Amino acid sequence: MKDSSGVRRCFVFDGFCFVLWVARVSAEIVGCRVERLHYKLVDVYDDAGTLVELRLRFSDLFEVQAAMRGLFASALEQYEPHCSIRTYLGKALAVAARRRTLLVQIALWQAKNVKSQGTIILFVGHEIGLAAVSEYASRYGVSVVGVRKPWRVVEYVRRAVGHGGSMIILRAMLHYGSLLFTRLKWKFTGDPRNIPVAQNQMLVNQTTESMRPSLFDVKVAVQQTGSLNLSNPEQTSDLFFWQQSPLSGKDLLVLLNSSPTMTRRPIEEEQSLGAAGIARLGLSRHALITSSTPSYVHWSCANPSAIARPAVTLPARESRWLNRQITLYNAFRSYWTSLFLAYRVKVFCTWFRYDEQHCAITDALRDCGGVMTMYPRALVSYPSPLTTVAVDVCFSYSVLHADLERRSQSNIPYHVTVGFIGDHRFPLLQPEADRVRGMLRRNGASRILALFDEHSLDDARWSTGHEFMRVNYLFLLEKVLQEPWFGLVIKPKVPANLRRRLGDVACLLDNAISTGRCYVYEDGGYISAFPPAVAALAADVAVHAHLCAGTAGVEAALAGVPTLLVDREGWPTSPLYELGVGRVVFRDWDTLWKACCEHWSSSGGSPGFGDWGSVLDSIDPFRDGRAAARMGTYIKWLIDGFKHGLNRDTVMADAAERYCAIWGKDKVTDVTGVV
Repeated sequence: MKDSSGVRRCFVFDGFCFVLWVARVSAEIVGCRVERLHYKLVDVYDDAGTLVELRLRFSDLFEVQAAMRGLFASALEQYEPHCSIRTYLGKALAVAARRRTLLVQIALWQAKNVKSQGTIILFVGHEIGLAAVSEYASRYGVSVVGVRKPWRVVEYVRRAVGHGGSMIILRAMLHYGSLLFTRLKWKFTGDPRNIPVAQNQMLVNQTTESMRPSLFDVKVAVQQTGSLNLSNPEQTSDLFFWQQSPLSGKDLLVLLNSSPTMTRRPIEEEQSLGAAGIARLGLSRHALITSSTPSYVHWSCANPSAIARPAVTLPARESRWLNRQITLYNAFRSYWTSLFLAYRVKVFCTWFRYDEQHCAITDALRDCGGVMTMYPRALVSYPSPLTTVAVDVCFSYSVLHADLERRSQSNIPYHVTVGFIGDHRFPLLQPEADRVRGMLRRNGASRILALFDEHSLDDARWSTGHEFMRVNYLFLLEKVLQEPWFGLVIKPKVPANLRRRLGDVACLLDNAISTGRCYVYEDGGYISAFPPAVAALAADVAVHAHLCAGTAGVEAALAGVPTLLVDREGWPTSPLYELGVGRVVFRDWDTLWKACCEHWSSSGGSPGFGDWGSVLDSIDPFRDGRAAARMGTYIKWLIDGFKHGLNRDTVMADAAERYCAIWGKDKVTDVTGVV
């Protein structure tokens, strides 16, 4: 921060302790004070009371992304309007701009805190799109200065061999290093799980015809990111749509690409796939548990579908960035194209929309004549460049979500409304919910509340942090200990590390559990085994402690339980505020608790308390418990079309026509958001 007499205060975001000490000593010579900037993301608000990080994610980032796109306008024009590489690059630009845009707002916020009247200067790495960030910052009175990053050996090697070359070298080192480690571990421990599976690895150029699917044995590939729970349909599953549809297990190929620790019973889950006739394939050695599971290793080779670099002249920094992104895109596309061809995958199903890699997968499927599908795992209530997608078929809760996708600049030829995809579990969860509710009531709980949280991260500078989350738990756990009539059911999003994140509050949790009036759904690995609805159905009132997320709250409301939302973060522009402040939306726990007590003490309850009314119809126009069945049936139509030898365009058009004939023409729309 600078005034007429020079730089007076310098705040440092990151730096080694020694470097910071040297900076402090040298700065004292010129009368400048250097100190580390201590802040929490949840403290950075704008004048309207909005958490700045949320405003950036859903608003400001569009502006910076558009300015950065202008740098590559001539390059993007050389690609077809609906080519996924355009979405890939646009999303990569948004990701690149997110941190630096946030730094601008944090610098502005800190200047207001210390009541600085001088010039605000922000030093950031001289990376792609610095001019766009500088233009954005200038409107807030912040000057941005780019500084060159220190020389790094890894960066030099990457530039020397190219990103694609370094990826090949790294992949080979990891593969053979892991293979050697597994052999040694097997030799010394004798553990059957450590038997080398090299003999089962299905290399693209080494897969025998007997190991590959038959000519008509085309597959729907699904990435495993959580639990399978094939024999427990009431619990969460990556194959939920298969459980509720006429799809055969022989039509599926599960791609095991997550750590076995992500699931509760890894060996049993892999074996359950075989029992159901579902093929499985490990995408990394770390994902394998049983030696009978084949693994896939891809070696880069010439890719005839590779995207060429545009024949345009760009500044050196922008040119290097574009070359790197195209190299990455081509590497991803080559990897997935080879896998899809080797295993005759014609439909790929995923939920992950939060990076740009899915764009390369979409084009890889198109290279193979297949169809890329995506389904929602979280509620999308506001457009954002970070949630932009480019897929062939996108299943969604509601027709209204098509407009959100369009405003997010997504490209989806077939946007299919199926309803809330977890609603089939509601009746299946009732016995478990009754068990928990009965246990709490036998221990004196006459009023029960369900709590849903969101995951928290260690660094509170870039996320809401653990301390923010602990306040939610602390308030309700103290109520359990203070009020002998109050019961609490907790459904954490990530139960695996809940107690570590709670810190000292974990002792309070244990005390509450010992009363018999507090129950925590800790079953599961990284992701909870049970969906939020199980806690809601066991309670009188459900509370989602994070309105800016909202998915768990939506599920509870659809399950028919009065549901409240807490907005401690600060997102007053959310459409969920239309539900009513003081009836559904609350900004603090004290006000919410008072409203709950008034509702419980009234014979007829408080009017409109926790009532989502007609809003639920806009979230799910069906509300019949058949969303997963509709999605699974649609996918079966796609795969059946490929089995009959039809091309991808015909297959998609036929499936859309059949769906519209049953559920209405408004349920399938074309979303085009290219700018």
